[in-house]
Amino acid sequence: MEFEKKKPTGADLMEARRYARLTPDEAAKACGIHRTTYARQENDTARVSVAAYRLLILLGGHIPGNEWQGWRLSRGALHSPEGNEYTPGDLYAVHWLHQSVRFLRAELLEKTGEEYDQAWFHGYRFTGYEHQNKIAKS
Repeated sequence: MEFEKKKPTGADLMEARRYARLTPDEAAKACGIHRTTYARQENDTARVSVAAYRLLILLGGHIPGNEWQGWRLSRGALHSPEGNEYTPGDLYAVHWLHQSVRFLRAELLEKTGEEYDQAWFHGYRFTGYEHQNKIAKS
């Protein structure tokens, strides 16, 4: 499904509804339209509302933005493309860990005058937030 689609078809709307695991009546109610209006949109006898299409995608757990490709919100958790599940508690723990690492790096710099070189220590090359393959040691 393409969230940014400018002219979704009835088939696109049906796919978005199924992605959200809704019946046609539930989808119509969620979109705030009469069920016959919704049915006409799914059957391509009426113009499909872009707002309704996008709302159904969001209700299915889709997160807009290229950097979130493959991620999904479902059952109160964030799901990665690899199938990992992160609860709000997990995300708080990641934030706490990140803050601890920043504090320890600042302390290391203050005490030794040296910055922690993460790429050297782990043997990895990092580009932004993306992790690339291990560097071959020669």
